[in-house]
Amino acid sequence: MSNHMESGGGRFPVPGEADGGLVPAAAGGALGPSIEYIDAQREDAVNFAEYWRILIKRKWLILSLVVAAGAIALAVTLLSTPSFRATASIQIERDGINVMNVEGIVPTESDADRDFYQTQYELLKSRSLAQRVVDELGLAEDPEFDALYAPPPWAPLIAAVRGTEEVPMTPEEAEAAHERQVVDRVMQAFAVEPIRNSRLVRLGVETPDPGFSQRIVNAFATAFIASNLDRRFDASAYAKEFLEQRLQELRGRLEESERELVEYAQREQIVSIGETGRPLSSNSLDEINTALARAQDDRIRAEARWRQAQSAHGLGLAEILGSPAVQTLQEARAKLQAEYQDKLSIYKPGFPVMQQMQAQLDELQRQINNEVANIKASIAAQYEGAKAQEQMLRAQVASLTTDVLDTQSRSIGYNTLQREVDTNRQLFEGLLQRYKEIGVAGGVGTNNISIVDHAERPLEPFKPQLAVNLAIGLVFGAMLGVLAAFVLEHFDNTIKSPDEVERNLLLAVLGVIPKLTKGAEPTTALVDRRSAFSEAYRSVRTALQFSTDRGVPRCLLVTSPSPSEGKSTTAYSLAWDISREVRINSSGNVSLPLIGVVAAGGRTIQELEAEIAATLQE
Repeated sequence: MSNHMESGGGRFPVPGEADGGLVPAAAGGALGPSIEYIDAQREDAVNFAEYWRILIKRKWLILSLVVAAGAIALAVTLLSTPSFRATASIQIERDGINVMNVEGIVPTESDADRDFYQTQYELLKSRSLAQRVVDELGLAEDPEFDALYAPPPWAPLIAAVRGTEEVPMTPEEAEAAHERQVVDRVMQAFAVEPIRNSRLVRLGVETPDPGFSQRIVNAFATAFIASNLDRRFDASAYAKEFLEQRLQELRGRLEESERELVEYAQREQIVSIGETGRPLSSNSLDEINTALARAQDDRIRAEARWRQAQSAHGLGLAEILGSPAVQTLQEARAKLQAEYQDKLSIYKPGFPVMQQMQAQLDELQRQINNEVANIKASIAAQYEGAKAQEQMLRAQVASLTTDVLDTQSRSIGYNTLQREVDTNRQLFEGLLQRYKEIGVAGGVGTNNISIVDHAERPLEPFKPQLAVNLAIGLVFGAMLGVLAAFVLEHFDNTIKSPDEVERNLLLAVLGVIPKLTKGAEPTTALVDRRSAFSEAYRSVRTALQFSTDRGVPRCLLVTSPSPSEGKSTTAYSLAWDISREVRINSSGNVSLPLIGVVAAGGRTIQELEAEIAATLQE
């Protein structure tokens, strides 16, 4: 339980001086910086000294994490199975002679093909090439290769935890599954590394055995060359056979299309039709179609106005409101109507003058109605005219369409046959030229892949790399330690220095009390006027005297966030030190301050205030 004293106002009474009010001990003056100044300090730039202090404070935590991460990295490195990497280099050139440049039959590999090398890299990574290497080296039947990838002793336990069960298979299925597994391992161990700004490619294989690494990577290089030659030979042979069949088909198709073209021209009496010429009727049909579209738009607008005129009542139509005649009649009638209303105050409606004015009003209304009827009739006439124009154009389009179709039917058939003849002739001549080129070149192109460096047996493991893993572990541990230090510091809200009091609590520091050595008595240290303990409390008393313009506050509250932090010692030490102060008033009388110390003991603020008031009265 924390022991503390209640705070109050004024200072210890001095004869002849009135009591003062409550003044906060941290208010202004010489005690410390103002709140505005402290806020300005908070907004300063990044405080690297503060960061360094945090790192120094948490140095053992950071060092522990660094050592732990380094130890883990070292253990993982020492327990890992070493792997050996063998590398070979090959050179891939673009085709020097391309004898199979037939679109749609084989891929074209020209200088303009930017995807050529990427295609070669993907071919190196293909499963078919890995399968070829496995078959050539017999890795699927090699027990030594299987022993390199034997499952660890705890593999059945992991499978049991995961709940995976082995699927029963026949011997043939088990053999095929094992071969697929070996191919997968070879593909995982194989790596393709193109060398930038060159036509060289580095091939690498990484296995636990240096001999297997060397054999497999060399097998990949030779198998890739053989596979490339096989693809070229197969493509050439297939292209030659394919061209022979296609030439026979195209020759018969060309002769048949030419015969059909001649027969059609004789039957339809067509001598020659231009490739881009069009009949005059087609142009006329286009013009009339355009005029019909405009007529449809005019008819739609006229019909909309006509329907609006039919549904409009009175003068609620734009054409009526905009008519000058209607506006003039409306103005005259409004003027006469106003005059009629004025005279109603003098004459009765049956008076001759009033009857004459009423007749004039009726005549004006009749003229307005006639004008409105004329406008609506004009709108209806426009609608009927637009509709008649549209119907006439539709009739012309229907008439011309028959003529155009009759004219185009013959020309379309002829042009279709002519295009078919031209297409068949071009295909036949192109394939015939390619067939001759293949016959001259023998159907086989030059090989564009060669081995630059064969792989040698690796002497040292490629992985794990102790220095790299240890460096990664130490760096990771240091980063984790620094992060943990700042996280702990962020959640640590304790006060550790006088500067933090001003920065976090926005309060001035009265003084700093040194911690007594173990076994020392506070009373003994307080009596010793030369001790740092006694001097510190005297400094606090002096600061309290200047904390307000009335001297030491009458009541002080001594508190702390945790028990056993010196609240009682501070309260009694301040009381003892202040009680020794001798005051002489203006009358020359000597007075001593009366000091009382009250311990909280779990009581409320109200209870403490009552007890302090009673103590002061005594």
